[in-house]
Amino acid sequence: MNKLRTKSMEAKSALLSARMEDNELSDKVKQGYARDILKYDLVSYMYTVDIGMADSVTAPNPRNENYMALDAYIATLPGPVNGMAAGKDGSTAPTSPKVVMRGGLRSRTIPKPDIMSQVASPKSMAELDEGLDNLIRKDGLDKLGIDELSTTLAVSRPGANEYTAESLMDKILEANNQPQEQPDKTVDREKDVLMAQAGAEEKVEEEQQIL
Repeated sequence: MNKLRTKSMEAKSALLSARMEDNELSDKVKQGYARDILKYDLVSYMYTVDIGMADSVTAPNPRNENYMALDAYIATLPGPVNGMAAGKDGSTAPTSPKVVMRGGLRSRTIPKPDIMSQVASPKSMAELDEGLDNLIRKDGLDKLGIDELSTTLAVSRPGANEYTAESLMDKILEANNQPQEQPDKTVDREKDVLMAQAGAEEKVEEEQQIL
């Protein structure tokens, strides 16, 4: 993930540098930069949504069964949900069984996001590259001038655009002629709640900024 993020930030920096220096780039180079940027945007979005689903207690979904079960059990235990008590010798100890049980609950129950297995697979990454290239050619991103391309993919902006988050996923499916399955309404509503709670939109915006 860090390697993908680094390549994305390097691509954004290169586009902005070319823009400032008024240098035009070849279509092949622009395609490569666009692919690196879009790849990390897509992967990080999928990771954020997966994690958000896995530690949600607002509605059942395929990822949070263990988390919800333990959260419900912890609620039956006595004492406050959090807090540490100080001893006379300066030591501290949890104030209740709930505090003990909740410590590390997230890391103990969340399954590995599916996207992590895909990132570790050269075959999956090659297929993702092909899908992204199809999108880039379909939308003509590699044909854009450096000013327009950098504005679309590399410039920090107040919110997401059509090449981020769920919009990006929809575009890739469309570019590769893959029919979208109708999502389960409960899961779809749950995802909307999770995105708001986890601040995933802010995460998307943050990852598009040049550090």
